[in-house]
Amino acid sequence: IVIQSHKMSQNRHRFQKFSEKLEAVSVDVAHRVQDVQITPDDGMESSFFFQEINKWRTLNCTAHFAAFLAEAWPFVQSMAMIVYHQEKIVTILLKHLRVEGSTAMEPLLILLHTLARDCRHEFYPFFPQALDTLIQVLNPKDPHLLEQIFTTLSYLFKYLIKQIVTDLPRVFSLYLSLLEHRKEFVRKFAGEAFSSLLRKLKAKQLSDAVNTLMGYLETQKNTFTLVDGLSALFFAAMKGVQTQFFSRMPELLNILLLSTRATLLPVAVQELRVKTVSKTLDRMRLHTRAQHSKPVLDAMVSEFQWALKNWKQAASIVNSNNELENATMLLNRHIDLLSNWITFKFSQKVPKDMFSKFVALLQELFSTDVVLSVSCPLSLKEASLHLVANIWRNMHFAVSDASKNKTLPISLFDSIFQVSDQSLVIDFIGSLIREPAVKDFSESWLSRIISFCSSSAAHVDILST
Repeated sequence: IVIQSHKMSQNRHRFQKFSEKLEAVSVDVAHRVQDVQITPDDGMESSFFFQEINKWRTLNCTAHFAAFLAEAWPFVQSMAMIVYHQEKIVTILLKHLRVEGSTAMEPLLILLHTLARDCRHEFYPFFPQALDTLIQVLNPKDPHLLEQIFTTLSYLFKYLIKQIVTDLPRVFSLYLSLLEHRKEFVRKFAGEAFSSLLRKLKAKQLSDAVNTLMGYLETQKNTFTLVDGLSALFFAAMKGVQTQFFSRMPELLNILLLSTRATLLPVAVQELRVKTVSKTLDRMRLHTRAQHSKPVLDAMVSEFQWALKNWKQAASIVNSNNELENATMLLNRHIDLLSNWITFKFSQKVPKDMFSKFVALLQELFSTDVVLSVSCPLSLKEASLHLVANIWRNMHFAVSDASKNKTLPISLFDSIFQVSDQSLVIDFIGSLIREPAVKDFSESWLSRIISFCSSSAAHVDILST
């Protein structure tokens, strides 16, 4: 068996599965290592387009490319001719790209984005037509063609960024069919291709772009695939090299978290926004490690604190049932987002020094004006106790045995015992006692548990455990 596997690893022509071919696809043109050519080989009077078409005359001798060449050649002899006949050249290019089964797709796609490189802003009027054609000829069953098309799109976004930035809503509407495509890998490539453009936006433009994209969740029918496509786009924009994040990740993540505050929207739309943020965080969690996740958790904790403050304000207003209900829903969502990150792989994605911030957050949550208040609904109490259990349980995995901060403060436990719904507290204690990882209850903790259970109607079940 060892000999066979060694032979397979040495076989340069080993058959690749479809999934392996997809994994090898790369559409990130921003990080490609290549020679940067400022001017064409023949000087300023020539063009990159003519340089490429000359190269492919030798490399591709198929009938399909020869047919294209026969039509385009009279218009591409100089840069001046290309600019003057640009519309004719684009029309010829797109016509031959739409030829079914063409054997000249690679050179035609390269020539398309090379023409955009030469003409820049003068090419932009033809960009919608080019984008529509690329979407039409996309074939999910052909990984090589997929890579070529999305690489072409990446270059088009790179060369036309100044024009696209001023026309984002229109570009989004054209590009949306790729972000909500039925194939998951197409949505992933679409996100990667467009992510470089999001990274270049200024703060106000980035915020407007996120709000525009989130707005499509309200109008589109394929919301499941769109949520996945948007999360792929946002993650690709924040993803860095290896397990790190891009420098502007905190800025984009804050904008995404802010988008969940739109409590005046229909509840179904709010849930879709939260799902988009949640799936984005899921992708980030799989990508990173604990040492790089602190900025992510800082942003989540900051938004959690805002949701807490918002809930307190809503609870202080007389006859504010709607406001309190919306504030409760928002706070519960942030509890879920934070809990999901903490519990992933026993807190392997949580820096050890973050647990002190979590404890401070819990102490504020279990104060007299939140969980211990009369106006606190059952759902918030239940979610809060669930968060405490998750943080405490995972502290035992994340924090070293030698650390003194391996358990929650007694004052927090005293606050938990004051929760009015005793059945919730009993379930909370029971779940922790049954947890194999949590066996180091101190005497002060045990005495409080015994005291609480003695005064509870259901103490027998817990004490017997």
